[in-house]
Amino acid sequence: MGQAWLSAAGVKPLPEAYKLRFPDGTYTLLMHGDQLCTDDLEYQAFRQTVRDPSWQSMFLSKSIEERIAIAENLRNESRCVAQKKAKQSWM
Repeated sequence: MGQAWLSAAGVKPLPEAYKLRFPDGTYTLLMHGDQLCTDDLEYQAFRQTVRDPSWQSMFLSKSIEERIAIAENLRNESRCVAQKKAKQSWM
């Protein structure tokens, strides 16, 4: 989400890890679970790439059709890799 969308929605982004305090004084940590996949070096490299502002700018400069095609290809690759890893973990 870009700054324009965030402003229009009246929200601000949370940091990668956010400690939320409940009214009763307890805390919980909010974070995306993919941060914990530290053994998956390929995924962590991908995650770092797509979070890079220059990569995002390049990606967003493409047509919506190109972006959809790229996203579909990445999802298909991800499924294949996940299936392969699942099979390897059973061996």
